Amino acid sequence: MRPTPPPALVRTRTFTPLDALRPRLALRNDLTASGSRAWITPGFGASTAYISLSPGLVCVFDSPECSGLTHQQIGKLGASAHMAWNAAARALRTTAVRATGIEFHVRPASVALGPAAPEGVEVRGLDSPPASWLAHPLTFATINAHFAAVWDTQSPLTYYSRDQRELFVFTSPEDEVVALLGARGVLRYSLGFPLVVKQESAMAANL
Repeated sequence: MRPTPPPALVRTRTFTPLDALRPRLALRNDLTASGSRAWITPGFGASTAYISLSPGLVCVFDSPECSGLTHQQIGKLGASAHMAWNAAARALRTTAVRATGIEFHVRPASVALGPAAPEGVEVRGLDSPPASWLAHPLTFATINAHFAAVWDTQSPLTYYSRDQRELFVFTSPEDEVVALLGARGVLRYSLGFPLVVKQESAMAANL
């Protein structure tokens, strides 16, 4: 009788409190106000930790116990805001990883926006608002590459979020989306970062 071989060693990943963090997209205007008054997205204060993404757009951090973590709360985790930003993005990305690759749950954009909506989909969230995927280059590049592959296109995709929580992805050019939905909430992918699209820039890009 052959001896039973020892069980194979399985390498397990050590989880830390940072793995419970999630990034979240928010609006902030440092040009017109300071501290708590700078927040356009409500619910944040002067001590809220954030990472600037582009003019007017920032990433804040949520945990299972708290929304909009402060610098002090992140410091108690032994991390800086930048460390939390990277850890939260890695954790968010794992929620879409399957054995077959990256997977997102979607429905036609017209379900929420009506029959005149541009061609595209609404991304459904799991444990985080779908727009959170735009709050870090790792996750934004992941979702951008995914839908470009799904639609087999090399043309720029257009993103849309009315409240920094919902997320729509369109194959239509920016100017068409702005013409149908207005400029508010239209976002552009730029080297992994989200940029707010203004009506005049959308029109100029397609002249």
